[in-house]
Amino acid sequence: MWESPGVVPQEGVTCKVVDHPHVGTLTLDCDVLHAAGSDLRVIVHTAEPDTPDAERLALLGVLGTRSLTG
Repeated sequence: MWESPGVVPQEGVTCKVVDHPHVGTLTLDCDVLHAAGSDLRVIVHTAEPDTPDAERLALLGVLGTRSLTG
């Protein structure tokens, strides 16, 4: 679907630094896709494979919304 002719990557910010309270700083690639002729956008944040950022992002997937108190 995202490779169809009506979907175009948006120029602009290509990475974002997030300071997460439980896993620390994450540097993530940011891709913004939008359907031509529409105001709809999908923003995808990914980490470079095999990096500490990828490990921290995977950890967030495991932690989810669990409480980390105590």
